[in-house]
Amino acid sequence: MKKGKCPMCASGNVYENPELTYSVDGDNLSLSDEMGREKIVFSFMPYVCMDCGYVAMYISDMNDVTNLPKTKGWKKVA
Repeated sequence: MKKGKCPMCASGNVYENPELTYSVDGDNLSLSDEMGREKIVFSFMPYVCMDCGYVAMYISDMNDVTNLPKTKGWKKVA
């Protein structure tokens, strides 16, 4: 979707809005474990297909998640 093509319907009618703010904490998504000990915060960009309605979220800056693999509980999907 980041290149302007929907993976669900192959439409090129994909939109983004870098000026958009969302949720309680602006454009930051905060994740923490159930005890609140580990916390990761990163910005994300939503992309919306105007033909089928598919929505995808991508990390805005990959540097924000460089420590994710070392954070407790995160495992690579096999």
